[in-house]
Amino acid sequence: MRIIYILTIFAFSLMVFQSCDKSELEIQVTEGGLIELKNPSISYVVGNTGPYTSSIRVYSGEEKITKVEVYKTFYTVRKDTLIETVVKEDTTVYDTSIVDAILTSNSVLFQTFNLNESENVIINFDFTFNEIRDGLTMKSEELTFVTENDYVYKKGYTAYDVGQVLPTSDGDLTIGDYWSLVYKSTVDGRVTELNKATKVAVATRFAGTYIVAEGIYWHPDYYPVEYQTDYILGETVYIESVDAKTYVWKDWWDIQTLYFQIDGDYHVTVLDEWKGEVLLLNGLTIGTCENGQVVPHLPCDTYNIAIAADDGKDQIKICFAYMGASGPREFIHTLVRQ
Repeated sequence: MRIIYILTIFAFSLMVFQSCDKSELEIQVTEGGLIELKNPSISYVVGNTGPYTSSIRVYSGEEKITKVEVYKTFYTVRKDTLIETVVKEDTTVYDTSIVDAILTSNSVLFQTFNLNESENVIINFDFTFNEIRDGLTMKSEELTFVTENDYVYKKGYTAYDVGQVLPTSDGDLTIGDYWSLVYKSTVDGRVTELNKATKVAVATRFAGTYIVAEGIYWHPDYYPVEYQTDYILGETVYIESVDAKTYVWKDWWDIQTLYFQIDGDYHVTVLDEWKGEVLLLNGLTIGTCENGQVVPHLPCDTYNIAIAADDGKDQIKICFAYMGASGPREFIHTLVRQ
């Protein structure tokens, strides 16, 4: 892991600090100095395991910051069962409901930086997926007891046990999951926790708005006489995230919905089943490059890939079919992000 200390010299007076818009600069006051979060928000893109870089700037005052520690915690939202009980006169009434439960991990010391008392510095530190997940386990929600008159209310969540480790593959993360990096500074033996943290949020690279740059449609009743090369060409389509690696193309061919996944190697897999349910297009079986259906014109060797472009013009090159009575109806598309 790379750790870079960049020595900087600042001649700002106290008036300069006071004149700054602290909410904009994300500068947090601590005894003996100031800390600025250079990137308070980091997008962790599934499939790119890093390294990612977090950066802070430390301004020492009369009392010097001699150490900065970084602690990591993981947060996730899951469907869970909320159990509520009411106890009165030895009678217990149970009520359960499905809720969105915010679950947290333990907090673990992630980085330690020992500073020279005379330094004003920028601290950059890199991390990968394995490094930021290492040592973190989920915690169960504890029961909460509330007494009101003759009632005793108990609330608690189930299904998540202490010690459940984070996924070993980032593809198993959920959109909305995030890590929080909390900073603690030491000044003259006193430890102060900053009230701002760096949020490392799980995001997907390929969700967004696209234009159909290529649209080919094969139909067995047309081929070899003709086939369409401008099918929905130029139309705007929307690709949405379902989870960290699963996407949905809604309103394909009016009301049809196409599910596909993009893995860490940017390979696209069109799905014919999702969460135990068979998926259909136009009410018929989906033909893909993986499921063994007869799809003679699908260019499986050169399509079903995603391309992450440096200029943001990402591409999804995808091919699939559905199986009609007279043979497969085949589709080949190139989508370009707008």
